[in-house]
Amino acid sequence: MDHLALERGLSARTQEGYARDLDKLAHKARAVGWDPAALTPLQLGQFLEDLARGGLSQRSVARAKSAWKAFYRFLQLESEVVDNPLADLPSAKTVATLPRVLSIPDTLKLLDGPGRSKPLEARDGALLELLYATGMRVSEAVGLPLAGWLPSEGLVRVWGKGSKERIVPVGKIAIERIEDWIHHHRPQLNPHTDRLFVNFRGGSLSRISAWEILDHWARVTGLQTDDRSGKKGSHRIHPHLLRHSFATHLLQGGADLRAVQEMLGHSSVTTTEMYTHLDLGTLQEVHATCHPRARSRK
Repeated sequence: MDHLALERGLSARTQEGYARDLDKLAHKARAVGWDPAALTPLQLGQFLEDLARGGLSQRSVARAKSAWKAFYRFLQLESEVVDNPLADLPSAKTVATLPRVLSIPDTLKLLDGPGRSKPLEARDGALLELLYATGMRVSEAVGLPLAGWLPSEGLVRVWGKGSKERIVPVGKIAIERIEDWIHHHRPQLNPHTDRLFVNFRGGSLSRISAWEILDHWARVTGLQTDDRSGKKGSHRIHPHLLRHSFATHLLQGGADLRAVQEMLGHSSVTTTEMYTHLDLGTLQEVHATCHPRARSRK
């Protein structure tokens, strides 16, 4: 883990993901003696198959394999193993899944859920507005300092993955709501942090709290009706869903793909291209409007 942090410079969240995947490897390997140098490609391939049969998604299995492979590269650097047993193991093809998005009416319904008179509700509304207005990741939003908020210029300075900085425009409605939070409600919570969003004690708002805020208002507005088991599923309304919706709604409105890539902070436009999907209703509308045999005769 020191190697991942100090030599490879991976973020804390990525390190946590590697640790979870290596725990899976350790759990499987203990049954056969847990000696990394003695594990064979066949055994490791069997471990990965066991993960898939245990209900882990293809994407998660591929991520585990990547973590394990990196672990063996590290062991090679440390001269603990001669060869990387995962080096030649073929990767299973993962099925690309389109991101789920909220419709524009449902998005507006969610944003209109929090009231504007109570400090915490004003904060919740400002947070939801910022997430949808900018497509920021939830970690970027809760970590945003007041110095990064530039309302007079209609911009926000975002520090994303790998400490990369980007500038994202913010619309008038979001600016008004966030400014109302900053000047009229935030001071009532006696903040002792420079973060834009604070909790009820005046400290920095956590990622978990941001998830809970969105979860709460999704239930209040009737957009989410599942039980409170905490299990993830396609029905869950989560912060990244607003990021998906931000990108999709922009592209549906005619935005340039390269511009959306810059606002999202994607290093490659290939990542952004997943938002160029069209729903069935849009396809039917295009077909009915453009195909000569679909247009009604006058």
